[in-house]
Amino acid sequence: MRVFVTGATGCIGRHALPALVDSGWHVHAVSSRERSTPDPNVSWHRANLLDRRDIQTLLREVRPTHLLHLAWYVAPGKWAAAAENFDWLQASLDLLAGMRLGRLACAQGAQPYVTPIYFVSHLGCLYGFSTLGQKIEWMRANPLVCVEADELVSAQEWVSLVVLGRYEELPDLPEWQSLRALAHQLLKRYAGWWEPAYARTILHGTERPLVPVFYRIHIHRMTGHRATPEPVSPPDTRLPMTDPGETGWLQRFLRPVRGTRKQ
Repeated sequence: MRVFVTGATGCIGRHALPALVDSGWHVHAVSSRERSTPDPNVSWHRANLLDRRDIQTLLREVRPTHLLHLAWYVAPGKWAAAAENFDWLQASLDLLAGMRLGRLACAQGAQPYVTPIYFVSHLGCLYGFSTLGQKIEWMRANPLVCVEADELVSAQEWVSLVVLGRYEELPDLPEWQSLRALAHQLLKRYAGWWEPAYARTILHGTERPLVPVFYRIHIHRMTGHRATPEPVSPPDTRLPMTDPGETGWLQRFLRPVRGTRKQ
């Protein structure tokens, strides 16, 4: 298994590397600077984590099975309100930016409920649109929710993200108009953004009213998994240096030679 470690030179990362190596991981660490004393047990890579193209190129090369994301701006006395850490947060959310369709989980008491949603990620929130129905009723009563989204290339190559967050409705009131307009502006960039919400549904025995509801989910925590296929080695077409017997390459080569000698 290959683990990709960011923040590998930091106060946590530099202690995590030997522990990962001792546990049998193939460790790939990234730094923004060249390493003056390379570690023979760690594969070091130079990249700018805030440059999406750099990261996409590096991920294609390394093809990690796991990610340990420790990169953070930690200057003493500054890190808590540092603007740089908003950049790191956005870098962590970039993967969500390419996803649109997900599955939202909410709960009432001990009963969970999962339903498809269309969303857009923007500045630490997932913006969505719905009509009045079960999920809106449940999220109004219990705003703690979970969203899962994934991209599937094949059974061996996929990525999934799980977001834990809090539901916030954007009601049709004067003080909320700017946020409702933002949600609409973000969503309408993509065709079909309204379709999951307007699917016909029976609620409490009658067809539900199609009252539009804009909302956003504040992201509190995000985790994910990525699967990548193992690189396939090209077939070895070289002739073996040992002959396996009467059917081996050496016998096939010598057979016509021996025949010539008999003549």
